[in-house]
Amino acid sequence: MAEPFLDVRGMRKAFGDFVVWEECNLTLEEGETHAVIGGSGTGKSVLLQTVLGLLQPDSGSIRFRGREIVGADPATRAEIVREVGMLFQDAALFDSMTVGENVGFELAQLKLMDRAGIRDRVAEVLEWVGLSGIEDRDPAQLSGGMRKRVGLARALASGPRLMLYDEPTTGLDPITSDVINELIIYLREKTHTSGLVITHDMPSAYKIADRISMLYQGRLIFTGTPEEVQNTDHPVVSQFVHGRAHGPITDGA
Repeated sequence: MAEPFLDVRGMRKAFGDFVVWEECNLTLEEGETHAVIGGSGTGKSVLLQTVLGLLQPDSGSIRFRGREIVGADPATRAEIVREVGMLFQDAALFDSMTVGENVGFELAQLKLMDRAGIRDRVAEVLEWVGLSGIEDRDPAQLSGGMRKRVGLARALASGPRLMLYDEPTTGLDPITSDVINELIIYLREKTHTSGLVITHDMPSAYKIADRISMLYQGRLIFTGTPEEVQNTDHPVVSQFVHGRAHGPITDGA
């Protein structure tokens, strides 16, 4: 059997006495979009930051396309992570740069292309996200949804094999949220990237994910298809996905 595209095994992460992950086991197949759901403060963002190499787990293994990230030397880690793109929750655009400079930032910093090549690539990925011709605008001139799309264009500019999405629809109205969902699906089909998404937006998770995992008390307690998640009788998962005020999460069971 082929090794998973992304394979997280036995990952533990704590900050002092606070244990975020007790034992994380998660796989992502090539071409798949896998969503991780859970309440605020449960460690969803820590998962993405650890996969991206911004944090190191206390123990465990993270293998991307068969290569170990944990404990890798800086050069190897940088080479692996170069194939990973990330859409940050607030888009994380540089306000001192134009849209075009933001989108082409990594290409310029790593000298992956000459100026003409960067200009053409920026125009291409902005077209993908439906924002052609805005290279000279400042981020302050953009709506929240446009900022998200520019952030997505920047993440895609270097041609990643894996996309990480940190709450891609947070802070957006329902219509704009669905525009982002449709865009994620379109870009997966166009670029054949795999995706790991963290979210508490259940309509978004149901629409974009092939599988959904629930994080609770430091562990992934359930993994299934969107249909299986919606219909599960697991008390914790059911309470969360249906937004019920009473249940094991809030009643302390």
